[in-house]
Amino acid sequence: MNPESAEAINIALRDHQAAVHDWRFSGLAADLHTWAERMVVDFKIQSDGIPALLVERLRKCTGHYRKGRNGFGINDEIAIDESHIQTSPYWQVLGTLAHEILHFWQAHNGQTPGTNSRNYHNAQYRQKAMEIGILVDRYGHTQFIPENTPFMDLLKKYGIEIPSIPAAEDTSPQKSPSSLRLYECSCGVKVRVGRMRFNAQCLDCGTVFLLRDNTLKTRNKDNKK
Repeated sequence: MNPESAEAINIALRDHQAAVHDWRFSGLAADLHTWAERMVVDFKIQSDGIPALLVERLRKCTGHYRKGRNGFGINDEIAIDESHIQTSPYWQVLGTLAHEILHFWQAHNGQTPGTNSRNYHNAQYRQKAMEIGILVDRYGHTQFIPENTPFMDLLKKYGIEIPSIPAAEDTSPQKSPSSLRLYECSCGVKVRVGRMRFNAQCLDCGTVFLLRDNTLKTRNKDNKK
């Protein structure tokens, strides 16, 4: 990030969050800003400016990036869900931040999806995510490659404890399975993959995905990337 090219309001918001004393997320917000800067450097993300980090209750997601300006006229809003912060291991919160930082990068340097597109995780985004050790499918479902990736190495560099996590299923843009099976976690998130054994954990409820449908589904050709 280049503070010199950031809008003044984003810089002032970052400094305000770190200095305010009657907000329970003040220290956390300051730490998330520090991690955002580390990710930009270590992941070689050439993004100007500073995102506006929010902590609030979100519906059905652990984080989001808002392209353009929000209701206050502030650009590059990144929000992290309050309950996610309170109940999830910190490495998963940082994983959510990394996911949103990639949207921040793409908005400034990449091929962002069109205004009317529902696919916010296009091939370019998913390729960039895979390069740092995060596997994201076209629906935004996120998995982490367990070892020897820029993301995991960065966490270890700064002493973040990482538990043993299941091997991730390859969801890179290059892989186009011809048949899919339905898996579901306890909170109802569904994902289809092209193999019988699928070891993945939902970051919202913490449970593993279980096979719900043995019927093979043929992917519509229009959905292929």
